[in-house]
Amino acid sequence: MSEFIASPVHIGFDPKTVNDAKLRKIFLDDTATTLWLAVRQEVEVSEHFGRYCRDCARDIRRNPPEDYLQLHRVLDEHFKLPEVSVEFAKALWPYIIGAKHLEYELSPVPGL
Repeated sequence: MSEFIASPVHIGFDPKTVNDAKLRKIFLDDTATTLWLAVRQEVEVSEHFGRYCRDCARDIRRNPPEDYLQLHRVLDEHFKLPEVSVEFAKALWPYIIGAKHLEYELSPVPGL
């Protein structure tokens, strides 16, 4: 386990049945899912976070980074947050290239 990226990630919804088409779309894209699960562990997210993940995933597919430093530049371009450090990009790199898979588990949301 990375000091930056916990796996499995506990989420309080089923991505296959969640009543949010944009969120379902993220979970249909492996790279966007990885970004959504990992980056939200490092930063506070806004209502635009899902779009940032989809756009970043698209750019990674169109022009794949060759190393974690290039990945950091792509992340910085899309998320523009100081929390997305070079060290975080280095920890994320094996997930982006498919050497590791970021898992998630469904966890009940307290109070629901």
